[in-house]
Order: sequence, then structure tokens, then C-alpha cells
Amino acid sequence: MKLKKTTWILVTTAFLMVGWVGISELTRPRQEENKIAEQKIFNVEQSQIQKIIIDQKDLTLEFIQNADQEDSWSMVQPEQALADDAAIAFLADLLVGGTSDRIIAPEGTTLAEYGLDKPIATISFVTTEGQTSKIALGQPTIDDSLIYAQVFSDTPINNKIVLVAKTWQYAVERDFQEWKRKS
Repeated sequence: MKLKKTTWILVTTAFLMVGWVGISELTRPRQEENKIAEQKIFNVEQSQIQKIIIDQKDLTLEFIQNADQEDSWSMVQPEQALADDAAIAFLADLLVGGTSDRIIAPEGTTLAEYGLDKPIATISFVTTEGQTSKIALGQPTIDDSLIYAQVFSDTPINNKIVLVAKTWQYAVERDFQEWKRKS
């Protein structure tokens, strides 16, 4: 069977187009994953977090991960007690997966404009490698849907003011008893 020259050109073009679409579809998920990684606030895994410190205006809480159980935490400050697993897991999930969609870097601004001169809370954590990172939570935006935060870590957004979800505020504004495990 003999095909015309134009038929061969069309068949070759069709195969090339199918190959191009296939390759572009295979690389698309990786590109989306890279975008998500660029927006992450901290580059840390939950298993790497060993200590969490929450400094609020009137209270400092310190939690350490129990060595014998990976998902178990103890409060060591202001008193010794087992920590509530749900409260710590919620906060740890934010530290691991928290993202920011905007970096705020206007010229001539001061921390007071964003409520970061006296933050509502500062969350610090120490990893198994001894690296310390922290995020200071400031005031909410005008529409009260996001809050301003300043990040101190080894990521590209180090020492920058970013917008984060209100869930960060909800994670730390708890009654003291909510941080302790119920017997």
C-alpha cells in the first residue's frame, strides 16, 4: 500500500502533536507542585518539629515532642502537663503546610502599620537539626479575612511581611485549658 506524500505529512504531524500534548500534560503537575512550594511559609516536615513556643501578650506556652511517641506532645511552660493532641496537630499542620499568596513589601512602611510592632502572637519552632524559625502575627486586613505576618526562616520570604489565613490566629488564641490534654 502506497500513501501520498501529503498523507505522510499529516500522519507525522498528528504523531508530533500527540507527543507534544502528552509531554506537556506529564510535566504540568510538577509545575503546579513547584508553585505551591514557592508559596509555603516554612520548608519543614511535621516529623522534624521538636519544640513549639507561642509568645502571647500575657502568656508564653512551650511544647516539646515526646521522644517515645512521635505524635505526642508535652507542655513544659507555664506548667508541666500533657498537651492536647488536636490543638498541637492543628498548629503543626499550619507550620508545615501554611501558605501565603502575597508578600507585602511597600516602601517606607513600619511594622506598626501591620500590627507587627506588638504582635498578637509569635510562634517559634525548633527542628531536629536545631534550626529555629518563627512567625509573628499582626493585625487583620480591612476585610478581616487575612492577617499580616512577619516570617523569620530560611525561605525566600525571610523577614518579609506576608498575608496569611486567619486560621493562624485561631490556632493560637485558645483558652489555656484547651492546650492541656483532658484526662
